[in-house]
Amino acid sequence: MAGEQELYQLYFQEPGKAEVDLEADVRSTLHRLLSSASGDLPPEKRWRFLCGTSETLLDTGFLPETLAGWLTEQDIDVCTGAFERTGFRGGLHSYRHIDRLWELTPFLRGAT
Repeated sequence: MAGEQELYQLYFQEPGKAEVDLEADVRSTLHRLLSSASGDLPPEKRWRFLCGTSETLLDTGFLPETLAGWLTEQDIDVCTGAFERTGFRGGLHSYRHIDRLWELTPFLRGAT
């Protein structure tokens, strides 16, 4: 359905691929993703959930020169420190195990 493009969830599937992209510059990654996904930017600069086969996830967002009014340098500092310490792998695993997590969903128990 996406043609030559790839849904971001599929981009996250291959272990190591997204980590290299996201962890190269954690501060810039967080600024870009938070800003692009917030809805504050004009539509043409907002995050796209599809990326071309030659793009990285970060190519689908826009890095503004300044932080949004709701985002402070301290916010970015705290988040950057946390992700530099732990990496993005834990969060990415939820995408890598999405089928198993779906099977464990409580409302599915007993469904045929």
